[in-house]
Amino acid sequence: AGVWGLYWGLAMFLTGSGLNVTCINMMLTQRFKPDDDRRESAFLWNYAGMNLGFFVGFTVAGYFQLTENYRALFLFA
Repeated sequence: AGVWGLYWGLAMFLTGSGLNVTCINMMLTQRFKPDDDRRESAFLWNYAGMNLGFFVGFTVAGYFQLTENYRALFLFA
């Protein structure tokens, strides 16, 4: 596999992540009509949850990297 396997895996991961975010936003758009007051709140909570998840994930991953506890990192993921 080597380096090309790493690049291929990263490309597939990023593609899947990008498609997932698009699907979630499309579902929110279909769920609420444009004049519904809850629509803006739904998008706010969606983006807030994603950003919080990114922050927690990177923080925990950084901690496990500093402590060199890679087994726990993979179990967390």
